[in-house]
Amino acid sequence: MIVSELQYFPPLSFFSTLYRETYVDLDIYEIYRKMSFRNRCLIAGAQGIIHLSVPLLDGRNQQLPMNEVLISDTEKWQSRHFKSIRSAYNRSPFF
Repeated sequence: MIVSELQYFPPLSFFSTLYRETYVDLDIYEIYRKMSFRNRCLIAGAQGIIHLSVPLLDGRNQQLPMNEVLISDTEKWQSRHFKSIRSAYNRSPFF
């Protein structure tokens, strides 16, 4: 059994660990911590590291459980993130 926090676009090592486990518990009641990978990720682009961040409704200074944190849809972050991921990994065999 593995207990893990929620992450946005976790690294490959996270998925390889999940694959080996038979039971996975994602902790949705933990308090949101800023400067963590709950709403941001780093990807390797052609010009270096690309920082992607999902905007939160009340900003990053919230002290709520993860299941109560709301994502802001006031900007087109989904299409920006997908375009960045596609341009960075489009030619890779697993994309």
